[in-house]
Amino acid sequence: MSEVERAAEVIRSGGVIVYPTETVYGLGCDPADAEAVARIRAIKGRDADRPMLALTDTWDRVEAWLDGLTEVHRRLMQHEPLPVTVVFDASPEAPPGLVSAQGGIGIRRTTDPFCLALIVAADTPVLSTSANQAGQTPAHRFADLDPAVTNAADLAVDAGRGLGGTPSTVVRVEDGRLVVLREGAVEAARLQEIVTGG
Repeated sequence: MSEVERAAEVIRSGGVIVYPTETVYGLGCDPADAEAVARIRAIKGRDADRPMLALTDTWDRVEAWLDGLTEVHRRLMQHEPLPVTVVFDASPEAPPGLVSAQGGIGIRRTTDPFCLALIVAADTPVLSTSANQAGQTPAHRFADLDPAVTNAADLAVDAGRGLGGTPSTVVRVEDGRLVVLREGAVEAARLQEIVTGG
């Protein structure tokens, strides 16, 4: 059984994995599985009101979770995938474990081959939050992962290489304008070009 198949099996059975993304190592599970989401929060020591995002391969897979889509959203969504997390307004169908206190839900269309294959094999978007305890530095090498984190998961997947290391840029759309909440792997100016057609 391949690493992708093993990881997908864990997710389908309600488990938690440590896995490589295009930026850093992440903790993941089925975002609709409340018990698995609670386990990840416990591993991280993260307050219940701190939002976590989901990775998807296509927007179609998550569109039912999203509300209030605008032309700016559409331009971002139609662009080739970038390491950018978009915070949308959550619809009533969104998994409660992903929805922030303000009613937002963060989604990133992943570019990572492992993540893409995992989402298809598990047939679900995959929750993603950096695989470190709150306050620690995210790991871009498997050797840098905290054993307390990997031991708490049901499976830890080693990419066998260093990852991008820079977290995704986080954006949301407010009043028809793109607002950068955290600049990361993609510069804000590049995203403004995308949404303005520049």
